[in-house]
Amino acid sequence: MRKIAIDARMLNHSGIGKYLKTILGHLVNEKQIALSLLVYKEQIGFFGSGPDYIVVKSSIYSIQEQLELFLKIPRCDVFWSPHFNIPLLPLKCLTRVVTIHDTYHLRFLNELSLLKRIYSKLFYKMAVMKSDHIITVSQWSKSEIIKYTGCKKEVKKIYNGGPQYQKNNGTVKKQLLFVGNIKPHKNIDNAIKAFINIKNNNPSLGDYKFIIVGNLDNDKYGMKITNMCKTRNDVVLTGRVNDQTLLDLYSTSEWFIMPSIYEGFGLPVLESFSKGLPVLSSNAASIPEVGGKAVIYFNPNSVDDIGEKMMDAINRPEIRDSLIEKGKERLKLFTWDKTIKAHKNILLGIGKHEDKNISIG
Repeated sequence: MRKIAIDARMLNHSGIGKYLKTILGHLVNEKQIALSLLVYKEQIGFFGSGPDYIVVKSSIYSIQEQLELFLKIPRCDVFWSPHFNIPLLPLKCLTRVVTIHDTYHLRFLNELSLLKRIYSKLFYKMAVMKSDHIITVSQWSKSEIIKYTGCKKEVKKIYNGGPQYQKNNGTVKKQLLFVGNIKPHKNIDNAIKAFINIKNNNPSLGDYKFIIVGNLDNDKYGMKITNMCKTRNDVVLTGRVNDQTLLDLYSTSEWFIMPSIYEGFGLPVLESFSKGLPVLSSNAASIPEVGGKAVIYFNPNSVDDIGEKMMDAINRPEIRDSLIEKGKERLKLFTWDKTIKAHKNILLGIGKHEDKNISIG
């Protein structure tokens, strides 16, 4: 019986939470694993009665978590940190595993506060130094980790999986959809500018709408987006929505747009493929690695190019039908079964660990 302890506190986060829920949902049923999960009190029982739940009170990234993790992580064969906020103090484990999803905090270091800059530089460096296995989610992120940390160890690329394809039976409306956290690197401001431009220059678009789903923080960027939209009826900020509402939006939208300038993977692309929703996307970072030729790409720094690609997509319905089929085929390359098997191999110390590169073409 292999004793494995995992920091599962980010279960309720959007991207990492989905990653954790999917992998842990399978690990809890493995008979050769004795699983201990570090969780917040409200997360006890999330995976039933199988795992040993260890309650942690400290918040992620806090100084307090370092002492609490040191005291509460049990003696084990493997400890897995699913994010770069690893425990710095020595642990009673034989092997340490970390997943570094991206290097956002290093890539945009100058945009962070002084404290966050110090934290990010220290913890990325220590995550690489202290871990026996380093996992990431794309070839792009692998190259970024090596670039920004100088990592000499093997970085194991394991692609995320995507949802299974579901035929879209909804009545398609004239609307463009974005789903994600509304942060500066998501570049939603340029997408809004492009949409407003094409609406102003093309009266035939009439009641076409841009639906923006996701958390909007009360910070400088959040206020900028709010101010851009407050006088318009055709750019709709929904905030977070429940699962059924989100499914309805995927089913009834004409296009999905992903204007990000930085992504470690790009899971929303696969989620859109799975709903039969064609994708317009930035050509930056890892997104072409995930989307391949099943996506219409634009330069995320050019409002004009974003607008041109929007108009091209809206005016040519035959492209939409073709991309739905290409997306359906592309989705087959990214399965959670493969993702789970590769992680399990690392945690159990067996078999093949890394995915082969997936062709963009």
